[in-house]
Amino acid sequence: AADPGISNIASDVAGIPNKITLNVETVLSLSPDLVFLATWSDANKVKQLRNAGLPVLQFKSHVTIPGIEKMIATIAEAVGEKKNGEKLISLINSRLNKIHDKIASIPDSSRLTVMDYGTWGSSFGRGSSWDTIVKLAGLKNAIADLKSDKWGTVPVSKEKLIDLNPDILILPGWVWGDPAGSDKFYKKITSDPALGGLSAIKNNRIYRIPESHKSSTSQYIVYAVEDLAKLAYPERFK
Repeated sequence: AADPGISNIASDVAGIPNKITLNVETVLSLSPDLVFLATWSDANKVKQLRNAGLPVLQFKSHVTIPGIEKMIATIAEAVGEKKNGEKLISLINSRLNKIHDKIASIPDSSRLTVMDYGTWGSSFGRGSSWDTIVKLAGLKNAIADLKSDKWGTVPVSKEKLIDLNPDILILPGWVWGDPAGSDKFYKKITSDPALGGLSAIKNNRIYRIPESHKSSTSQYIVYAVEDLAKLAYPERFK
């Protein structure tokens, strides 16, 4: 949350002096009214907190707008801010509707294909938040027909990338543990002779979206939809 390369609230948490991990003793010593944890948090530690009488709410990373909105509504109700939760959900839908109004008239045959391509030689297909972003931005996911794992990830070799030949290629805007990783990978892909025939390279349609938007599974996912739609169809957002 404190890393501006991946977080939308880095400036908000910068002034918080103490940040903790999921240490049961530490959490208990703080006597919180409510504990938010992920569904992948250590099950034994979650059980210990609950057995100690602390109310714990667990959430998974939602990959659809309805899922994200349900999560927001649940959190808002839990903290006594139901109306503010409704306002946030309304804002999400308002921004998405504005995007839809600008791209709705694009015929299916004219919708561009797009693929994100990570440093590990993989992409996100069906069942991923990226696939949600692509659809809402009015594009087609170039690997939607390929089998995804349970996280929506699809391994994509260089040969397969050439075969798919998407209209637009999205590269990482942030690489874990390497501040210069995004720039290095961008240069590697754009200077690779084997990829010189890609439409995205020939037409200068290789982009990077802020990772804090692209990887978000909260309300900030709307920013990624806006980013991609504007990159794909700039004439509709003048």
